[in-house]
Amino acid sequence: FPIEKYAIMNSSWQAALGKRKNGDIDVLVSEDFLSEAVSIATPPVSIMKYVHWYCAQATGKSSASDVIKNHSVVVDGLRIIDFETYLKMMNVRKNSNTRFSEPAKIDLSAVSEYVSVNGVPVKK
Repeated sequence: FPIEKYAIMNSSWQAALGKRKNGDIDVLVSEDFLSEAVSIATPPVSIMKYVHWYCAQATGKSSASDVIKNHSVVVDGLRIIDFETYLKMMNVRKNSNTRFSEPAKIDLSAVSEYVSVNGVPVKK
């Protein structure tokens, strides 16, 4: 995928930090790359077809392109949602009183020893 057209999302930071083994990879892609990404992605890659409510609330953005451009970092050649935005998204989910609340609490607890510095997690 072209690096400016996607960002790896959701539990990717937990996997990168060795806190969780993921069964899939959630990828947010820009609107102009969506149909191509869907046509070439195969499991375990899951293409996010729109900006989910928790991401929109955390970033104030409803456009995938805006989230990718303004809320992601490149680490080892891969674009990933920045850690600060990840924490904000998990807090939105935690406080949502939905089926996402409890998993978000667990996810936040798993990374509680980290803070965001320039978009990446650093141990406190």
